[in-house]
Amino acid sequence: MRYKLKKRYSVRYKFVTKNMDYLQIGITNGLIQFNDDNSRITYVNRNKSYSFKDPEETVRAETFVQLVEIYGYTPDKIDFEVRVPRRTPNDLADIVIYTDDTLTTAYLVVECKKETVTDAEYKQAIEQGFGNANSLKGSFLWVTSKTLNNYFYV
Repeated sequence: MRYKLKKRYSVRYKFVTKNMDYLQIGITNGLIQFNDDNSRITYVNRNKSYSFKDPEETVRAETFVQLVEIYGYTPDKIDFEVRVPRRTPNDLADIVIYTDDTLTTAYLVVECKKETVTDAEYKQAIEQGFGNANSLKGSFLWVTSKTLNNYFYV
């Protein structure tokens, strides 16, 4: 499916519907971009690009758009693939929201898994998320596979 710009619109509602196309909203509002064959996604706020062939990347992209458009977080305070200190092997947090402009004080850590995640993989994601949130000193953790969502105070 090729994502093209549709008319400009903004979503700032405090509800979520299953039929919303978060990728299209992200493109329209300038949050994400795709290359010509949709194999790579770029998160415009950080100019970071990742393979969109990974099914986990769809979940991360939709989660990012929700964080900005539904929950009102500022894109400038969101980062991706954040290196987690004291975790081996070089663990990376999928999404981190910071409280400050210098991106030093983590607030929310998000661990994303593919939509077809198994129960065992999801449980492991929760453990990984807690490890990442604790190491980054984040206050909250959100583990999501799009269909499964768990929220924790760390």
